[in-house]
Amino acid sequence: MSEKEEARLSLSERLDLAWRCQSSSDEAAQALVRKLSEMPAVSVFCGSDDVNMMAELTGDFWDDPRVDVDSYMGFCPSFPIAIAAGGFSPGRPALGVNVTNALVLLAEMLLDHAMGRMHRKDVYACTRMCLKQYLEALDAVSHLEGVEKEEFSAWRRAFLEGCDGDTPLAQVLVAIIEQYMCGWWDLDKISFILRCMGGFALQKELDLDETAEQARRFRLALNSIGIGEQWKELPQAPTGHPNPEEYYLHLMDSYNPRLPVPGGKLKARTLRDQIFMPDRSFDPQELRSAVELLPCPVLQDAFGKALSDCDPRKAMEAVDDAVMNIYMMWVAPYARPEGPEWYRNSLVNFTGED
Repeated sequence: MSEKEEARLSLSERLDLAWRCQSSSDEAAQALVRKLSEMPAVSVFCGSDDVNMMAELTGDFWDDPRVDVDSYMGFCPSFPIAIAAGGFSPGRPALGVNVTNALVLLAEMLLDHAMGRMHRKDVYACTRMCLKQYLEALDAVSHLEGVEKEEFSAWRRAFLEGCDGDTPLAQVLVAIIEQYMCGWWDLDKISFILRCMGGFALQKELDLDETAEQARRFRLALNSIGIGEQWKELPQAPTGHPNPEEYYLHLMDSYNPRLPVPGGKLKARTLRDQIFMPDRSFDPQELRSAVELLPCPVLQDAFGKALSDCDPRKAMEAVDDAVMNIYMMWVAPYARPEGPEWYRNSLVNFTGED
């Protein structure tokens, strides 16, 4: 898109409009929702890096005849198509890792527009409504019918029960991303601790002591749940360290990813893949079975405490719940490339409901 084609807001305009709802009537809100659905999908992306990132996650489905990236409405079916093509794996996000990360990326891009971090006036205007006005406009102009319209309306009512309808969409997006990050944080801490334990196991192997073979089996178990060789990212205990257990125990306690606050005064594209879900299992039983192989009761006990503090099931529920809200708010009402049965199946695959 050329500079002449791109409508821009000045810094003073963006600061003046920040955190305020802009649509003045229901008709205006409906017009903005239609405008968002019809504008080229690339308008929502915040640069080529976002396009490339999304292509890695869902690009395999962009050539599907049910997908048309020339509009946002035409782009949205790529998400349920990707959901249907995947399968549920215990210990992983309900939608699968790639679709979950794609939806998080979508929410991050929309938040950048809603916060005025980008300069496109048309996308920005579409994200300046309050929550209730947006959802009602979406319900009015979407192509949902029958059962699927009832299901969307039921979700909308439930969502509004837990969120003030007068809240600007920017704040709603911040709250959803923060909910997701709370679950992600606990899961990432578990991953970090497992990487620390992998580093300890490698040192036992290199020391060639009587526990070396047991340590090797533990590292193989880490591979099976997706940790792989990521222990190499961490500082290793110095050669000849008198107490490696103490070193790695201290390293476990140092977890602090220092992530920025989504709603803060950030530059566009600040978070992105920093908070993507990893492709690994967080099934508690798998984790415990792997850790039982580690030849170090002290680190085993530390991991048991971490698993109690950062319950992976609850953390994954927080991730899935946040992603469900992104999907229902920004994808499902726009994505209906086939009949009601196809749409309903996509929701059943997502929610697990009959």
